[in-house]
Amino acid sequence: MPDISKLPELAQLFGVSIDGLLGQEVPLVRSAAEGTLDAYDKPISVEEVAQAAPILKPDQVEHLTDKLSLADSYDAIAPLLPFMSTQKVDALLQRTIQEDGDVWGQVAVFASTGAVDEAARQLCASGKSFCYLAPFMSTQIIDQLALEAAERNELLMDIIPFVSNSVIDSIALQGGNVAALAPFMSSEALNRCAIQRLQRGEDITDIAPFLSTSFIDQIVEERTQSKE
Repeated sequence: MPDISKLPELAQLFGVSIDGLLGQEVPLVRSAAEGTLDAYDKPISVEEVAQAAPILKPDQVEHLTDKLSLADSYDAIAPLLPFMSTQKVDALLQRTIQEDGDVWGQVAVFASTGAVDEAARQLCASGKSFCYLAPFMSTQIIDQLALEAAERNELLMDIIPFVSNSVIDSIALQGGNVAALAPFMSSEALNRCAIQRLQRGEDITDIAPFLSTSFIDQIVEERTQSKE
């Protein structure tokens, strides 16, 4: 894909218009190629910008995006996100929190990890769910928020699949809901929790499906020997 500034030269070389070169009429691209985009004063739609975006430069897409009326629906800008700079997407992510008190999920896909981490922090602080941001967050922040929730006696199960195993083990061993965490725990930590329960005379049937057969056999053998 040649630089958009080369389109007028290419069109002249082949003896066609810029629209003819592109195979369709794209006024925004023609204006950008001719260097008159800043002066473009015709009404534009998201569809028109999306059509031109693959050919335009990121700063040109952002310039046009700023001209659009998007107050009623952030979803309308979705087709433009892949063509916007990370800085612009990060700003848009923060804007959704400030204006709506929530995050528009689609923008997180194209935002920086740092911006998504900060958005998750803000949502968590206001008591709102941020689970849909987990795939785009750093492990460090996910672990931190999971530990902070555990200190408040809360278990953020929606993000547990993204929390590191060592943190999950730590939460479980410190009194977390072992039955809920069992599928994500290491065998060593799970065995320790089972032994602690047995020592307290508590039942372990709720976590038994996640214990190894050899461990269960060992427990049964020890119990049988103690009865004899």
